[in-house]
Amino acid sequence: MVKVFLVGDLNLPSLNWQDRGTTSELDQAFLQTFTNLGFEQLITSPTHICGNTLDVLLTNSPELCSNVTIHDCDTFIQSDHFPISFDINFKSKRNKSSKRKMFNFKRAKWKQLNDILLSVDWEGFLTDDSIDRNWHLFKTKLLEYCNQFIPTISVKNEFQPVWFDSECHNLCREKDRWRARYKSSGDISHYLKFSKCRKDLKNLVRNKLNNMFCPDDEKGVSKKFWSHFKSTTNCHRIPENVHFGDMYRSTKKEKSTDCDSALIPLL
Repeated sequence: MVKVFLVGDLNLPSLNWQDRGTTSELDQAFLQTFTNLGFEQLITSPTHICGNTLDVLLTNSPELCSNVTIHDCDTFIQSDHFPISFDINFKSKRNKSSKRKMFNFKRAKWKQLNDILLSVDWEGFLTDDSIDRNWHLFKTKLLEYCNQFIPTISVKNEFQPVWFDSECHNLCREKDRWRARYKSSGDISHYLKFSKCRKDLKNLVRNKLNNMFCPDDEKGVSKKFWSHFKSTTNCHRIPENVHFGDMYRSTKKEKSTDCDSALIPLL
């Protein structure tokens, strides 16, 4: 069951939340609606300086709410409403970064790899009439030798923003190096170089973002869209519901149509 928490000012001053009494047809219709949905109102004391309970906390999971508190007026900001605070008790699940294997080309044995590739009789090996079959044989043999002479390392499959490329990475590392030097030496010249790198990195990131989402960029729009989606949502799946314009879509066909409508003008 989806857990719902509805909070806000419904502005129903004639509604008595304690005995659910009201003389208004609108209030009665609202009471009937949220009762049918299984909602409970957790705020029963006045939330307005006139003595009305205008602000509500409706939920179908009241057992998850605790420490519901009505604060004094103007506790946080000046308002004619009383501030409300409460805790929602739940355990959030964070996606663990999975690891993947990749070749460590810095430690590759290039001479041995080149020698064994030169020793292969490729004309005698690639004898199939199908170009696809020959390509599969070549790729399989090449990967076999790569696995033999190029070691692999495990790296975290983190959701890195697509705009954070090698240029940003190198400048970020340089900034960290100068910062470490300044903390160690206290030399003002090291601080000035650190400050310059930090400023350059901010400008570089800003330019990368502006160029990435420039509507004049006709290449890679779809790839950038999904890369941005993955990096901001930590999710590799299409969401269950897609919001485009004033409409919410849930079926695969509708979601696909909305994505096309958003991306086609940029292509």
